[in-house]
Amino acid sequence: MSRILVVDDDEQIRELFKRILQDEGHQVFLAADGVDGIKLYKREQPDLMLLDIIMPNKEGIEVIREIINEFKYAKIIAVSGGGRGNAKDYLSFAMHFGAKLIIEKPVSTEKLIEAINNVLNK
Repeated sequence: MSRILVVDDDEQIRELFKRILQDEGHQVFLAADGVDGIKLYKREQPDLMLLDIIMPNKEGIEVIREIINEFKYAKIIAVSGGGRGNAKDYLSFAMHFGAKLIIEKPVSTEKLIEAINNVLNK
């Protein structure tokens, strides 16, 4: 199916998303922060990036800006539980900077799969 990069600082979330996506037939790449996420994106050029917003080293908004600057048509889904702030605020910034869709954590398997399919099929 598709090649998907999951960028999240929470190892449990990365592994959960990986399992869900592999069960759907996708090839999955994992990164633990924005710095590694950008490197992997540039090297693998996946069909879609599933990106946490609140992370150490380089936050998701910075990643979106950098990726969209270089790969204008990148498909990015921003995900956030909000951290110390409000998830909706962070996610609205993500849309402003180029994310194609936003999802609040926690997210159900069905909603995650539906969101990925919607973005991939646009």
